[in-house]
Amino acid sequence: MGIGSGNELNYPLLQLMLLIIHLIYTTIRPIAKINGFISMYVCLCKGITDSQVQQAIDNGADYKALREQLGIASDCGQCGNICKEMVKASQECAFYEAQVA
Repeated sequence: MGIGSGNELNYPLLQLMLLIIHLIYTTIRPIAKINGFISMYVCLCKGITDSQVQQAIDNGADYKALREQLGIASDCGQCGNICKEMVKASQECAFYEAQVA
């Protein structure tokens, strides 16, 4: 491949294209209707919805368990941050029983 052969990679253009794909992928998520409820896909690689993630969290799954059970963040990894936020939000809303002294 010599200079001017037309086979060179245009790295700035490639980086721009990857950035645009990343922005589209992380900001616009398809919506699925599952069992009559509207769900948002959090993982496009594996087709995992927020309802599936929330159900696993409600059943006691932490982030590590989500990775093991559902395969979260095992392909491109873009869904990892959303799932971490969902786990964190569920932990912040946890109710604790008060004990009488």
